[in-house]
Amino acid sequence: MLAKITNFGRPKTFPTYKGYVFLPTFEPYKTQDKKVVKTLEKYNKRDDIFLKIEVLEDEPAIDYSKYKIYELRSIAAKAGIEGFFTMKKLDLIKNLEDKNGISQN
Repeated sequence: MLAKITNFGRPKTFPTYKGYVFLPTFEPYKTQDKKVVKTLEKYNKRDDIFLKIEVLEDEPAIDYSKYKIYELRSIAAKAGIEGFFTMKKLDLIKNLEDKNGISQN
């Protein structure tokens, strides 16, 4: 996902899990991190914050069930999931979906 966030209020610094994000007035900030966007959406609900959040492109959800277990382990290792080697396929899929913010329908 690529999102563009524009601050229409006064310049402000927002704490996120990756560190602080400074948003000057009227200058767009682009990010591909879903967690940063969700955090900024929470701040946007306050009365003194005026952010415009636009999703420029939304990536399709990954269907992890089509992958073999060795492929899932490789993806989990790159994603930094601990204990991935001893997990079963369904546990790997659940952890990867949680990590990527994919919800089950």
